[in-house]
Amino acid sequence: MRASLLLFSLVLLAPGCGKKKPPQLLGDGTALLDDVRTRPVPDDVQARFQIRLRSKPLDLSGTTGGGLRMDRPGKGQIIIFGPIGGVLATLASDGDGASATITKDKVHYVATDGEALLREATGGAAGVDDLLAMLVGDLPFDDAPVRDITAVEDGIQAVLEGPDGVIVEAVMDPADKLPVRLTARDKQQSLLIQASYEGWTTLDGQRLPERVEVEVPAVDLSVAVRYQGWARLDEAADFSIATPEGYREASLEEAIRQGVKGLGDREE
Repeated sequence: MRASLLLFSLVLLAPGCGKKKPPQLLGDGTALLDDVRTRPVPDDVQARFQIRLRSKPLDLSGTTGGGLRMDRPGKGQIIIFGPIGGVLATLASDGDGASATITKDKVHYVATDGEALLREATGGAAGVDDLLAMLVGDLPFDDAPVRDITAVEDGIQAVLEGPDGVIVEAVMDPADKLPVRLTARDKQQSLLIQASYEGWTTLDGQRLPERVEVEVPAVDLSVAVRYQGWARLDEAADFSIATPEGYREASLEEAIRQGVKGLGDREE
């Protein structure tokens, strides 16, 4: 159960990096970064998706469906369906706190400070709205200082100084002015999270991803999300993190810390 909870709480980022000699940098890389950072992305959207999961430490493997809703900044909900129907788990943020509801166990985990929790779970690499931004292909860390911009094999790479000493590498497509891959590393250059994008669709003239792949090395987690069409958010969308009737309430912070500790104990 804690393994499933940790998975849903960490959901985010993906691979890549060829070793061929990169092409020369053409044009103004700073202008490209500005274009990618400022491109319009809808804040209030929803989508259904298929998700493929793999994590040896968490004993997870398989494909199922789910749904995503968000009203940025800060409000979002991810619903994971069970293999034979029904809701398996729900992860939500109301802009302040966060919750994870595990249907099978009838347990509702709550954190009053969702931002602090997510930064702890990702080693300081991402907060709540950073996560939501990545899920819709919006380059996060708008105010992060730029350390370097160079050409790489699959685009133009900007190296950004993220929070808490985190370094973010953002690879961008200079033709479409869209993100290709995001990689976050800590002070020791250890990989924290990675996300890559494949295929784009249009909603009201704005580009949204068709596929997002996620890697979280700390839990040997690989996630591939294929969206099945985007739409504007329903006016009745509810991002409440209140405990459902009949569910036991527990601490989300403690559950995630115990899950991470358990994985570390298994590796020793």
